[in-house]
Amino acid sequence: MSLDLAESSTLDRAIDRVLTIVREDRDDDHRPILDELRAPGFLCALIDALRKYLRLEPTADGQPKLLLLQERAILILGDLLWRLKQAGALPGEATLRAILADVSSSEETREDIRRAVQDSVLADNASGEAEYLAFISQFLVAANEREMRDFALAKDDLLRSVPRRSSAELRLREVDARYEAICPMRVGLSSANASDNWTFSKLRGGTVVNFAVDLAMSDVGAPRAPISAALETTAAPVLELRTIGHLQTDRPTQVIIDRNNAAEFLALPPRAQAEPQRCFRDIADPLLLLKYALVFTGIVGFKEDPAAYVAKPARALEDVLRFTAGRGLRLTVRSEGPSRSGFASSSCVALALLRVLYAASDQEELTQRETLSSLALLLENEVGLKSGKQDTDGPLYPGVKSLRYRPTAGFLASEVVSLPVDEAELNENLALVGSGIQRPPATGLRRGLNMRHYSYISRDPLRFPAVMRSLAVHEAIVDALVGSDWPRLGALFDEYLDLRETIDPGATQSIYDNAAGTAVLRLPFRRLKEQGLIFGGMYSGAMGGGCMMLVATPRGKESVAGAGGRRVTRLVAALEELGNHPVGDLRPFAGLKIYRYAVNARGLELRVHARRD
Repeated sequence: MSLDLAESSTLDRAIDRVLTIVREDRDDDHRPILDELRAPGFLCALIDALRKYLRLEPTADGQPKLLLLQERAILILGDLLWRLKQAGALPGEATLRAILADVSSSEETREDIRRAVQDSVLADNASGEAEYLAFISQFLVAANEREMRDFALAKDDLLRSVPRRSSAELRLREVDARYEAICPMRVGLSSANASDNWTFSKLRGGTVVNFAVDLAMSDVGAPRAPISAALETTAAPVLELRTIGHLQTDRPTQVIIDRNNAAEFLALPPRAQAEPQRCFRDIADPLLLLKYALVFTGIVGFKEDPAAYVAKPARALEDVLRFTAGRGLRLTVRSEGPSRSGFASSSCVALALLRVLYAASDQEELTQRETLSSLALLLENEVGLKSGKQDTDGPLYPGVKSLRYRPTAGFLASEVVSLPVDEAELNENLALVGSGIQRPPATGLRRGLNMRHYSYISRDPLRFPAVMRSLAVHEAIVDALVGSDWPRLGALFDEYLDLRETIDPGATQSIYDNAAGTAVLRLPFRRLKEQGLIFGGMYSGAMGGGCMMLVATPRGKESVAGAGGRRVTRLVAALEELGNHPVGDLRPFAGLKIYRYAVNARGLELRVHARRD
């Protein structure tokens, strides 16, 4: 490509502007710069410049946050290939493969991107958002890989001063004891719409307000911590894993692993080839966290030689039997709370598992709150459950609290401040109501943290302003909560939900919408506000269903006769009616449940019991 001086100067300026945006994490939109370039040759030159940036490696003294900044470079490169695709000017096969080698080290990711780029069929609305997001989502996978590399580096830094032992050195501390960790769940009142996301927090800082919560398991009895993990030995030389709870699944929730079925321990996705990188990636496996927790804590030495364990899965059982001095091992998770309801159930399970396994293996140095929270976050993300820092901090630290995460080059540090919120007043004014609609797993682009993550690192011009506005709304939520300004809190919940919809339309979409002809998840708030029973509300967590948080009005708290003649509030009576309310031929809220709750004042607890024969 031959350029005259004017063209060369224009191109150099454009490349410098784009790289400055990336290196300095500026909020400038890169798209107008690409619009100015237009010519395929110019776009290809910018791709070459981004490739050089993607080849750089982080250094502790020079560019410690480089991997996180490279996430944006990947999405800009994806935008460039999208434009070349639309112009019918894509680079040849060999060149494209060379480009993708700089984008991702994963052969599977590169192949997915290549197919998306080279697909010759473009829909009539090829420039439309749905088509574009389906394309760019492949590049987001590669961006997430950079985030995970940063996770790994931060983990190494976190554990550098902590002596680690190999699986061959670890032994069960008391073979005749039963170890049990008990964990509350967490209610996220605000995270400024997921500002606790790893990349955003490390680059910009994150802020959260939540509380650890106990739940009543029935209509009688006091609320209690709903999650537990227990470890004990058995006479039979096997590994028994089981989870007891309310997760809707058709997969086994209990397995006894011996030498004949040891491959089940590796949690390979169905029909996946047995390779180290595919192990512990079956996120639909209800026992995934139990299996991987044994690896993560070092009791099973898979990480020391993954290929050897793939070749001989029974090595995992051998590690367990060495750990227990020849006895079997039973690891049980019990979750009496709701699953996929925005209560951070998987993070609570991760915390309980690590607490009980580190205690049993005499690795107490890893159970300090800040360390344990970070490790639980890492555990979840390593198996593909994209969680935020508040998900592990929320149940670990008791009470109602504000959490702040300052920009950092290392692991996120939690600044925890207890808030002076009257628990009785909170319970009277804030209702927690299970919608009966489980929210989808946060694994696709249009769900959970992924869409929010995309909105930030791409600086999407439609969504990014909502990301930043959420920070201001968050601070107002904290003020309203501390000041017991319930009308204001309800209005802020409404605004927060509106912003979340802008960032992630899936936040209020459900499987019922097409048949019902309406956004079913919005219906409860609309009905209850029209009846004057709530000031406002939203869903907890990543939304998409799950737990509703409703701020009751004085009218909503008035006592009336409910079903069976018992006295209930007007809000409760309306919610009971909502459970039977038809939407077309559907009753989407038939599983609605009003939670009796209490603010948990203890956080994560460990109990060691004498053996039960």
